Amino acid sequence: MFYVGINDKKLFLNENNNFQEVVDGINVDVPSEKLERFLFKPYFAVAIHIGYGTQYEFLSPLLRRAEKLVVDFRKVFKDSDEDIFGEKNIAIVQLVNVNQDMIELVPSILTNQLFNQQVKLKQDGNISRIINVVIDEAHNLLYESNEDTRHTKITIAAFERAIKEGRKYGLYLWISSQRPSDISETIISQMHNYFIHKLVNPYDLSRIRKAVAFLDENAMNALTVLGPGECVVSGTGVNMPCFIKVDQLVKDYRPNSENIRLFGIDGIFLT
Repeated sequence: MFYVGINDKKLFLNENNNFQEVVDGINVDVPSEKLERFLFKPYFAVAIHIGYGTQYEFLSPLLRRAEKLVVDFRKVFKDSDEDIFGEKNIAIVQLVNVNQDMIELVPSILTNQLFNQQVKLKQDGNISRIINVVIDEAHNLLYESNEDTRHTKITIAAFERAIKEGRKYGLYLWISSQRPSDISETIISQMHNYFIHKLVNPYDLSRIRKAVAFLDENAMNALTVLGPGECVVSGTGVNMPCFIKVDQLVKDYRPNSENIRLFGIDGIFLT
């Protein structure tokens, strides 16, 4: 037990003036491993607040949440100073086997890391590379939600920052989606170039009409009848919107994402 003298501001321990010796003898062993240190900080903060009289029951959910995040992070991250690209020019991050929390957190963490690296390179006057962040099925990640979900807000904020400020640091964002109406309006509006394939949903058409300049009604109507590989290109990369047809890759190189053929040659059902 100790008390503090109000006037002389001295600390006393059991009526002996050796409190400083006790304080100097306290050793806090901070973990060196990064994820362990991440978990140590909320534990240490909770211990301090409990000392101030805060009930542990109010703080324990925070610790359980932090513990779960560390378990999830260990499955997808490793403590390393290696660059995500290694010796390659392309890095593919596959999130098909992770839970929803990691689907939202991992891309935002990586994008923030890449953004901060590019900012530092520019401050040092040495931007030696251009980074393009490509988000496939973007409606599953960059969706607008009315729910008060902290992860979703963090993810949206990270990508909105990247698309609004990234260009001056050599960081560009590409998104691919079948449902543009679900994506954050800020992100859609900040895009400079659009490759628009067939759209029939009125909400998607409305979002494109608001975001893409120079598309007249004829072009908008054409979006509903485009065939495979056909699209409308609009943006700063072209003088005016134009129609193009993209040749399909040969079978050995194209992704295995074709629709199942139901009828006809090689179909599941015979007619």
